[in-house]
This record gives sequence, C-alpha cells and structure tokens, in this order.
Amino acid sequence: MNDKQEADRWVMKQGTKYRQRYRKEWEECPAFKGWLAPVTENPCIAFCRNCKITFTAKLSDIRSHSNSRKHQKAMQGQLPRKRMSSVLRLQGIESLDVSNIVSLYREMSRVPTPKSATLLLNQDTVNLETVWDTRDVEQGEHISFTRHHVGRLDTEGNLSFQPVGHPQTCPSECLTALSHSGVYKAVLRKVINKKGEEKQYIEFWDQNLKLDSVDLEGVGAHGKVHDKGTFSSFSWSNSENQVLYVAEKKQPKRASYFTRNEKEELEKGTEFLYRDDWGEQHKGFYSPTLCTINVYSCAINVIQNFPEDISPGEAVWAPEDTGIVFIGWDGSPYKLGLYACNNRRSQLYYYDLESDSYVNIGDTNKCIYSPRFSPLALFSLVGMEVL
Repeated sequence: MNDKQEADRWVMKQGTKYRQRYRKEWEECPAFKGWLAPVTENPCIAFCRNCKITFTAKLSDIRSHSNSRKHQKAMQGQLPRKRMSSVLRLQGIESLDVSNIVSLYREMSRVPTPKSATLLLNQDTVNLETVWDTRDVEQGEHISFTRHHVGRLDTEGNLSFQPVGHPQTCPSECLTALSHSGVYKAVLRKVINKKGEEKQYIEFWDQNLKLDSVDLEGVGAHGKVHDKGTFSSFSWSNSENQVLYVAEKKQPKRASYFTRNEKEELEKGTEFLYRDDWGEQHKGFYSPTLCTINVYSCAINVIQNFPEDISPGEAVWAPEDTGIVFIGWDGSPYKLGLYACNNRRSQLYYYDLESDSYVNIGDTNKCIYSPRFSPLALFSLVGMEVL
C-alpha cells in the first residue's frame, strides 16, 4: 500500500468535523458547482448529479471524473439511454444511498388503496363506509382497515363529508356485505385456531351485536369459501334472510390403494392424481359452486345442478329472490388460467330456486363479466366477442 492510499484511509477514520474540512477544498471550487454535491450520510463521498454516481471526494478523483468521456456526454445531455434507464429518478432524495430509498419506500407504502365502499342514505345524512388496503413493511403483510364518514347538506345545497372516529383495522375479515337496509352485516372471517389450523366462519351482525356465527368446516357442506379473485361473491338477498357466496365443491378424501380406513368416504388410488385448477391467483380453485346460507336457521344449501365443467362466479340475486344470475366459465378441455386471460369464453346463466334448474342466457361465443341489477331491477353487464 503506497503513502497516498494510507493517507486516504486515515482521512476516512477521522471525525465528522475533520471530514467536513476535507471536502471544503472542492465545495468552494467554481468548476464543480452545479453538478457535484456532497452525500449527507458520508462527507467523504461526492455525488455527480448528471451521471448519478458517487465516488471518493478527493480532488484527484473529482478531476478524473470531470474529464471522463461519460461525464462530458452527460454534461451535454447525451448519456446513453440504456444507462439512463437504470437510474432512479426520484424526487426529494438527497442521494441514491440505500437508506434514502428504503425511507422513501416505507413512506410510499403507507398510502392506502381503496377496496370497496358502501353508501347508505338516510333522511338528513349520508353514511359512507370505505374499506382500504395498505402494506405494513414491518410486519410484512397487507392490512385492511375501514373508515366511516357522514355527509350532510349545507344551506346552499353542497354535500360535505366529515370523518367519524378513527380508522379500524379488520385483519381477519375476508369478505363483508351489508344488507340493503343497512341494518345487517355479514362477515366471512378467517381464524387460526390453537392447533395452527385455518378455519372460516360466517358471522351475522346487526347494529348492536353479533347475532350468530357459523363454523363452515364444522358443518362440512362444502370446501373453502372463495374470498378473492374472479369467482368471489358475497351478497345479501333482497328479503335479507339469505347470503349468497361461492365455495369449493366438497370432494371425497384421496387415499392410497392400501388404506384400511373404512369409516370415512375415501377415493382409493387417487392420492397422486392430478387435478386441473384455474392457475395463477386461483391456485386450488378446482370446482367452485354456488352456496346460500339462511340467516335464521344457519342452514347451508349447496347448488350443484349444473354441468361439472362449468365454474360459476360473480353471482347476484335476481329481483324478488326468485333465482340467481351468475357467470359460468367453461373449464373444458383445460382450465389453464383466468386471472390474466379476461377474454376466456363464458356465458350468463340463470338458476331458478323453485324448480332447481338453470337456463343459458344469450350467446355462447362471448366473454362477459360484471352482471348487475339496478335498484329499479334493470339488468346490465359487460361483454365482448371471443375470437
């Protein structure tokens, strides 16, 4: 190691005051103003605003960089595009130090994303409940929370909203639905029990207390409820006595040919048999089916009277609760995927509750989604041709 390198190391080991004097000689140099800046975290490091790089704040290194071909092109605005694409263009960052980038990411991740909103009209006020999603970088997970606002009309007829209380987190709530009157609320909750097992419950609430809670796994009428993705549905009937949702069809347990357990319903020899699911973001979605639960008796009705290769989703109640309108995606010959392929062939269906039968509605060579009924029972949906 030569004397110059040893001197540089000695400078780096000195205190802050000495290091600040160490850079005075180039900070006051007119030739370096405009493109050279100190790094706050380390006074011995300089930052080139044009080239977006850092280097040792020594006069020799600064002069070497200022005479380099790269710097000369950057001063003329001719920095190669492939290099500019790798540069972080962030406002308000003093340097490209990792700590600054982490601090900015932490700040930006606090900005919540709206998930859903419910509007309830009263005589004098408007109640607005919104659900938001934010990322907690410390816990490494997404957190949902609700916000409540009350809207009132002023003397000039302008509507203004005021927040009520503080936001409330709802970490275990997967799906929520308010009844049409706003009196009742249904909640699909995911809970980890003492054994570490994941269980799903449907809860019914009024404006004062919890009315009932149903352990879906304990009932055993179906598999897991689809709480996200394309198939997810969760809505009250118009008469407010039933809730509609989509769950996985109950399948017999798979077992080896050599299993001697005769107490349970088993499919022997299917232990390693491949099952086709709906792919990305729908892993484990094999055979979705429509389900309804009665609010008063907690009885679950699983609707199975439609073709095996049709996967229902986006289900809504028909006017006067005579049936259910839903979209069916054809899974034959292969399901492959649905999340990134929103032009998959699908069809509109109507299921009649009284006759326990379904009918096809409209053309078959279409891709449709978002069926909706307005308060006046007018129907609408979005569709496009499948080529």
